[in-house]
Amino acid sequence: MAHLMFVRPEREYWRIDRPQHEAESMSFGWRKLKWAAALWVNPRGIKWSQQIRGVRRGDAPVTRWHFVVYQLRRYLTFYFIVDAMMVYTLRHFYYPGVDMATLTVRATSWSRSLYNSWHVLLSVIAQLQFQYLVCSGLTVAIGIYDPEDWPEWLGSFQDLSSVRLFWNAWEHQIIRRTFMLYSRAFVSFLDLRRGSNLDQYTRIYFSFFLSGIFHGVTNFVMPANEGEPRWVRFRLQFIFYMLQPFAIQFEDLVKFVYKHLIRMPKKRSDSHDPKGKGDTSEPLETSVGVTWTKIISHLWVICWVWFSMGWAGDALLKSGVARLTPLPVPIVERVLMYADGNVWFHTNVTPWVRAWLGKVGQ
Repeated sequence: MAHLMFVRPEREYWRIDRPQHEAESMSFGWRKLKWAAALWVNPRGIKWSQQIRGVRRGDAPVTRWHFVVYQLRRYLTFYFIVDAMMVYTLRHFYYPGVDMATLTVRATSWSRSLYNSWHVLLSVIAQLQFQYLVCSGLTVAIGIYDPEDWPEWLGSFQDLSSVRLFWNAWEHQIIRRTFMLYSRAFVSFLDLRRGSNLDQYTRIYFSFFLSGIFHGVTNFVMPANEGEPRWVRFRLQFIFYMLQPFAIQFEDLVKFVYKHLIRMPKKRSDSHDPKGKGDTSEPLETSVGVTWTKIISHLWVICWVWFSMGWAGDALLKSGVARLTPLPVPIVERVLMYADGNVWFHTNVTPWVRAWLGKVGQ
């Protein structure tokens, strides 16, 4: 809808290996329908003129069947990862007789709360990655797409160094383009100076506002639990997404202070200037090295997700979305049920597994 409301697709969108504005010369018919369908199923704009920034190419092979085999191996790996995570989700949260309205990622111990928050988030990401592997491997195998049409949709671990990078490279890649069009139209309506700080942050806040509405409505339409209004889950999701731009702006403020106030330039005298250019400046080295900067950045993102997932995680658990699985056969769960009947396993392994699963609220 946004592509029809705010841009002229035939004028602004074309495949990079085709002539510019290729669709302008197409009359309504099968060719143009195929062009529109190709644009619609490609929200990241891969190999199109509007490809989003931050797309990671990864290490996937470029030949067709090598790519298919590579994705198949990753598919099997993620199959067991998702399966193992679902064991924790179903046994720790959705045990028999649980009241879903009381489910929460929060716990009495900080370690359990930290694990629960990241577990729910990574469960959603792992399931999306699982579906990406299925679609990419299948469509390349039957010849609909080429390997280069399927770059990684997840960023690397290095992208977890800031909340901004986390959302750009991990969470918002698929829907970012749509929200950008709406936010661009919004700031144009407000007549804000393009490129200014007010323009930039208005776009960010409005994009997350739309994302909060979008994800909140998704939870709202899920079947309601007895005694819990639907708006509770909507509110939890909306708060989570509206917290994110505050974190991004806080990061920018910290970077500004560090760059302009902490890393003050130091002067260098003429005697040390062989070219006779007078006083020059160079960054003053601080006690915080590059390694520690990276560690602190990653810890910041880990703690921020831990804090903010207290809202989104609860919404996902209360709605029951977290217990949905794309797996046809839960192998890990069946292996655990079978092995639990073994005396040695029951004596030596089962107590450890139960301690890991724990109980809600621990």
